[in-house]
Amino acid sequence: MEFERVRDGSGGMVGCDRGFGTVDSEDGSLRLGKCDGAVAALRRFGGDGVVSGSEDGLVRLWDVRREVEIGSVEAHDGPVTDLRVCEFEGLVYSSGDDGWVKVWDVRTGRCVREFHAHNDPCSQIALLGNDKVASAGVDGAVWVWSTANGDRIAGCQVDYAWPVWCIKAFDARHVISGAHDGVIRVLDVQSGRMSALRGHAGTVWELESVSDKAIASASADGTIRIWNVETMEEVRVLRGHSASVEALSYIGNGQLLSGSFDRSVRLWNVDTGEPTCQSMEGHRGYVRCVTPYSDYVLSASNDATLRLWNRTGTLVATLETSNPVEAVVTLKGTIVSGESNGTIRCWRPPLS
Repeated sequence: MEFERVRDGSGGMVGCDRGFGTVDSEDGSLRLGKCDGAVAALRRFGGDGVVSGSEDGLVRLWDVRREVEIGSVEAHDGPVTDLRVCEFEGLVYSSGDDGWVKVWDVRTGRCVREFHAHNDPCSQIALLGNDKVASAGVDGAVWVWSTANGDRIAGCQVDYAWPVWCIKAFDARHVISGAHDGVIRVLDVQSGRMSALRGHAGTVWELESVSDKAIASASADGTIRIWNVETMEEVRVLRGHSASVEALSYIGNGQLLSGSFDRSVRLWNVDTGEPTCQSMEGHRGYVRCVTPYSDYVLSASNDATLRLWNRTGTLVATLETSNPVEAVVTLKGTIVSGESNGTIRCWRPPLS
């Protein structure tokens, strides 16, 4: 994927093409670049691209293969909170602490649509196909917007007292959100009906689809729960973590990764609710991100490390940084990490 740069500077992408690819002699990582504030989100874009959103309000495009920053846009008045990518349309969606959701054309770097979605920070966004975007806010609202005309087409103000922290597009019709009150809400975009799933005793931090009928939720109560979206029933509870669970990643074949404030990573069989291997322990801080990397499990923590585990739960590599790791993404044998001080690094660990 080649990113085009705007050369006229008239409100579009600021062309950079700056090479930051310097190898850190201490840890062997490649420092791809530096943002002026914590990195909140990293997303893949094409075969070689990564999009970052950071505390300085900028959305940046990076070419990992060429090890350069392609360009940036001043996206939000305050921190960027989330990013989503629609590669088919060549669009990047961003949300911010300013309550806005914006849509950026990567080819021109221009904002092609914007929504004043929330009166407080927008916590997360989700895409429903190519024509709708859903937003969740600290103001307790969930909304769905048409990207064609900017209209608000579904949603509601759930409760001003309970921030909504996560949102997931389950399919083209249903949007699922998790809130501070521990309730999961399922919005039918066509009918406008909102249904509630209750069971958690603490904030719902993360949601992850685990099949075409079920979704997993991670909570401050230390549990992960599997829900059947068709029947609106709780299927099973995954117990094992001793503190808040804030990271989930479904890796296929009925297997779900979780990361917790108890500093551990677990791999679960969602059909049985049982762990598939020993608990992965070694982090000295809470686990911020979990994701598959080739045949391995990758975890990132506020202890300033990324760790690679085999799927029996054995630690195989530790990648040390200088700051807490806030976000990770993987592509083509490369790990890209974003740190609390704004540093973005590339890692290519030599694994057999």
